[in-house]
Amino acid sequence: MLATDLVARGLDINGVKTVLNFSFPTEPKRYLHRIGRTARAGSSGVAVTLCNDEERKDLKKLSRKLNQNLHVYVMQNKIVKEMHDFLLNTVDPVLHTIEVELQQDRELENAYKEAQRAENMIKYKADIMSRPKAEWHNTRKDKLNL
Repeated sequence: MLATDLVARGLDINGVKTVLNFSFPTEPKRYLHRIGRTARAGSSGVAVTLCNDEERKDLKKLSRKLNQNLHVYVMQNKIVKEMHDFLLNTVDPVLHTIEVELQQDRELENAYKEAQRAENMIKYKADIMSRPKAEWHNTRKDKLNL
């Protein structure tokens, strides 16, 4: 599962075996909620937190606060580059396709709303035109004087 704090709270998703943290919260409670997606109802799983050298200090502080030992693996730049290229070439096009589909759905929804609005304008034209015209006042005193 790849998610943010939004997914970390309140969702019970069965079968999550691995949680990947590309950025991680430094508050122990938030971190536990995020990685806890793998431990529902007695299940087990793995939480992987990716970080650079600067973030590693924060991760160590976090592990001390949680009283947990973290297994640290240092990856060679070559492997990181290969993973980055894989994500860029394989996952990014899929995400782009999903983003385009979501945009098209939003546009269709807006077009549907506009069509409904136009239909209502035609259907209820007499009622709409019979309403008194709105009057705008500069101050509250003007409104009271009227």
